[in-house]
Amino acid sequence: MLQFKHSTKVHRLETRGTNIPKFSFNFFPFDNLPEKDTFAKPLQDIIGVISHIGPFDYASQTSTNKLRKIKIRNLDEQTQEIRLWGHHGETFDEEAVLKKSQEGIVVGIFAGLTAGSFLGNCSNILS
Repeated sequence: MLQFKHSTKVHRLETRGTNIPKFSFNFFPFDNLPEKDTFAKPLQDIIGVISHIGPFDYASQTSTNKLRKIKIRNLDEQTQEIRLWGHHGETFDEEAVLKKSQEGIVVGIFAGLTAGSFLGNCSNILS
């Protein structure tokens, strides 16, 4: 979710010509994400409609680590789970997202995630 606050500063971009591309992203299906689960762990950005927000809770019954599970959908109606660990999960403003969802769909942009397997499922992780 993008939020602009009173302290947000926006600077006009002075161009050096007209060769700025209209599209700067390459979108691919969520089912291609497992191939990003590599040793190098490249960071990736994920965008989609927020379809579910889980509670901030322990990762498992025996874990001391906390996380929040969020599900998003892409244009092809594929669903991807995102796990926000620790501080990221705790500070995610669930109330604000739910309030905005009453007015319409809420698109989330998650930057700097890694793909990884957790309990046998591929998910994107921000830790």
